[in-house]
Order: sequence, then structure tokens, then C-alpha cells
Amino acid sequence: MQEVLIDRKCAAPRFVIKPQSTFALEGHSARFTCRIISLTACTVSWYHNNVELKQSVKFMKKYIGDDYTFVINRVKLPDRGEFIIRAENHYGVSEEPVFLNVQAAPQEIKPYTPDPLPVRKREPKQFKNYQEERDSAPNFTFHLRPRIIQEGQTCKLLACLTGQPHPTIKWFKGSKELEQDKFPITHTDGVITIEIINAQPADSGKYKVVATNSLGSDSSDCVVMVEGSSYNGDAPSAGKMNGHTNGGV
Repeated sequence: MQEVLIDRKCAAPRFVIKPQSTFALEGHSARFTCRIISLTACTVSWYHNNVELKQSVKFMKKYIGDDYTFVINRVKLPDRGEFIIRAENHYGVSEEPVFLNVQAAPQEIKPYTPDPLPVRKREPKQFKNYQEERDSAPNFTFHLRPRIIQEGQTCKLLACLTGQPHPTIKWFKGSKELEQDKFPITHTDGVITIEIINAQPADSGKYKVVATNSLGSDSSDCVVMVEGSSYNGDAPSAGKMNGHTNGGV
């Protein structure tokens, strides 16, 4: 026999392929996929507005090996928002937030009517000028949410923003602006995120994002709490809910 020492942080579940935010038309389906590796069998669960989503006709959870898929069937406008994917084993827990944007179903499409045949001396058609998106001040349509994570994990903060011209984004912890080369920041399709990698207790505090353009500014903030590395799988922290194990759905 050979004794092997394993760092608990390395034994906790890890997202090697992270789920991505997406959008869907009302009445259609939305799909999230990710890959999670874990030294021991882990529990994977999904949450929306702090409520665990159980397996059902609307919410379908599937897996093949380490690849997990979550499908929301016939999405509705109230389904818009942040979803949390939580992976947990006896050594720790990892979470990844994603955003689902739901667009209203298009109105009834009028039947196609072909243009009439050309007529001599007909007046030329008048085409309406293309209307560009109107300028508007920044506006957060979905605000940052508070986070409680384990030491050593990655914390992702997420918010949704509109504004034209394209707003300038700045992130702060307390009154100090965060350096973008140290914190991965994205702004895609109106969804902005920041990641706190290998979070430590000193990273706990109030985080704020400020968006500014020539017409004004808007902001959103939240509190992040980083707990110590000690973790007891038999006595999980508050908010833990049961999900499906890596052994079947």
C-alpha cells in the first residue's frame, strides 16, 4: 500500500468546460452544457432565483460521463434571469452562473404578397431610411447578485446592460478600481461578467460595476463572501440542496 496526500481543493469538483449564457425565443427551448471533473462522485444541481430545479418535462437534466446538459423546454418570459450550476462532493463545492435571455415570440406574420407587375410611368418606390438603434444612457436590466463561495474557488459575477453608444465598463471593490489584467472581464451581447480566480477571504467585500457613456451612467453592486477552506460534506453550509449524482438522472 502507498499513502497518497491530496489537497482538498484539488479533490473538489472543477468546471473544465464552463456553461455559457444564451437566449431563446418564447416557446422554444434553451440548452446549457458543461463538463465537470471530480475525484469522487459529485452532485450536480441547477437553481433559478435560489430555488432548485427538479427533473421534469420542462427542466430536463442529462449527462454522458463528465458532460452535463440542462434543457429548459418551452421557455417563458419569467424564465429570464440567472441560473446557477452547482457541483458538490465531500471535498468542496463549485458554482457557475449563466444568464438566460428570453425574447417575446414574434407577432403573427402576414402572408407573403408579391409586388405587382411593373407598370409604365409608375412612380419609383420610396424606401424608408434605415433606422439605427437610438442612443440611450446605460441601464442595468439585470443586477449583480450576492455570492457566498469557498476559499480557492472561482467566483463569477454577472449582470445585463443596455446602452448606446457602447458604454465604458469599470469594476470596483470598495472604492478601489479593479485592474482588468488581473480579473477576466467580458461584455458580450449585453451580458457583462467578471471572475475572481482562486478567491481568498481577503477578496470578500462589496463589488460594484459602473457603466458610462456620453448620455449618462448606471451602476450595480453586490456583496461577495469567501468562506475558509475547511469543508465538511456531511454538514454543508446553508442553502445546500440535493441534486442528482454522477450516477444517473
